[in-house]
Amino acid sequence: MTSEGFVIEVSPEDVKFTHDSISYKFSDFDSTGYTIYRTYELLATGQLSLDAIPCMHVVKQGGQLWSRTGNRRLWVFRRLHSDGLLDTIKVLETSASIPKRSLTTKNGGASVAVRAPGPMGNTQKDDRSAQQLRQVQSAVQAAVQAMKDE
Repeated sequence: MTSEGFVIEVSPEDVKFTHDSISYKFSDFDSTGYTIYRTYELLATGQLSLDAIPCMHVVKQGGQLWSRTGNRRLWVFRRLHSDGLLDTIKVLETSASIPKRSLTTKNGGASVAVRAPGPMGNTQKDDRSAQQLRQVQSAVQAAVQAMKDE
């Protein structure tokens, strides 16, 4: 237990998204260049440790765990989990509430759309996200197979 709550270990699938959409890049993108796709790739290939990722804060409401912070991290963790590369994550369960303005999910937190900048700088759904993710997944699978063959 910390002063903020309890650290628990859960499957990423057991945590709900609070937002209906997320940006493809992390808030520190200008200094790190990290996108959700690059972070997935680095974690999947072992170039980045899960310990280097800040702990998500979750809130239990209605018997369900909801992401209070870290919807982009949750997107990455869920992809790693669905690809069989990650079983559980450590999260901090807090007693804080989710601000109403943050609870924008339209599907009960089951999934989230990825936003990318449009041609005029406005935000739109990233139609390339599925294709880009497949490319990264293929590269990761090839790298994992190469490590097994060594």
